[in-house]
Amino acid sequence: HFSRVIETVSGLTSGGKRTSLDALFSFLLGLKNKRGVVVFVISDWLDDHIFTSKKISALSRYYDVVSISIVDPCERALTGGGCIFMEDLESGRQVVVDTSQLTAKRVGELFFKRKDDFLKKKGVSHLTLEVGGAWIASLARFFKERTRRQI
Repeated sequence: HFSRVIETVSGLTSGGKRTSLDALFSFLLGLKNKRGVVVFVISDWLDDHIFTSKKISALSRYYDVVSISIVDPCERALTGGGCIFMEDLESGRQVVVDTSQLTAKRVGELFFKRKDDFLKKKGVSHLTLEVGGAWIASLARFFKERTRRQI
């Protein structure tokens, strides 16, 4: 089943539409809850509106929510490279970021810490996987530790 899920998810695209985790949470809250349902949210979590949503709290009361963040290591450390061109793949918005400014790195670090703290506070199990990393070993370790905490 895991292989089928990974194959299906890897073939998905946004279709040029903006991500709305809030809309996803509204949809899930509208479904009939069944005991023991685990909801996996696989995302980069780069949706600032999520921090103002109260739906994640409600969702974590009804479901066992597991968040898996997919992060490019370049997103964590934007320093020392001078100016780089960046494009939001969903909106098409393009910007030039001066990565030699320490503030760019600090903003990135603060965002990831804010996201991690937010999910922990809401009772969501959270794992961050890096693009190109050893994700199978990370997933196995995460679920082993999660199972140990639940026993």
